[in-house]
Amino acid sequence: MRNSGTFSINGRIGRYDGILHPIHLKEDVHLVLLAPYHAPLEKREAIDKQLDKWFSQDVIQESNSPWGAPIIVVYRNGKPRVCIDYRRVNNLSESDENPLPKQTDILRSLSGFQWLSTFNALSGFQQVEVVPEHRHIMAFRTHRGLLEFS
Repeated sequence: MRNSGTFSINGRIGRYDGILHPIHLKEDVHLVLLAPYHAPLEKREAIDKQLDKWFSQDVIQESNSPWGAPIIVVYRNGKPRVCIDYRRVNNLSESDENPLPKQTDILRSLSGFQWLSTFNALSGFQQVEVVPEHRHIMAFRTHRGLLEFS
């Protein structure tokens, strides 16, 4: 099946290999280097579980980047989700000049298809790869140290 590696199947994290995304920073930006947020034991367990999964699938690696965004746990439908708070990094990034397509245009383009699917990007941080020379910008801090996507 074409692009089957994009989907998360049998515990394997999906990854789309067709794109390498650059991060374009505004001029004269300062580094984002924040301490990790406080995480009580319950949240640390969720973070450890996610980090262990990412390490086992070679999604993340230790980092020595001067950048570091904090990690946060949010709950959706009562389940913990590990997210990285890239809001400060996003504020230093140039806006994407290509707007997202209109939802109505997307739905019209699907007219006549027999099979449609929807999925939730549970592991969206690594589904589209960042160009190797910009990955240090995506470094993040946890109670286990400084990490980045590989």
